[in-house]
Amino acid sequence: MKIRILALTIAFLVSAVVTAQDKPKAAPKTESPIFKPAADLKWTDLDPTGAPGIKIVDLWGDHA
Repeated sequence: MKIRILALTIAFLVSAVVTAQDKPKAAPKTESPIFKPAADLKWTDLDPTGAPGIKIVDLWGDHA
């Protein structure tokens, strides 16, 4: 019985120590967001034949 209480106490203390440690700090961001009005973006038709009028803009990469 004493061994179980001792084991439970040790397990509790170890988990308390592990959860109390500080998390590693993230590196500060050097880039700031770029804000542009929707009218300044280059909009193109998503599918001119299947769904006319639906537009898409590539913010990064290529959607195709």
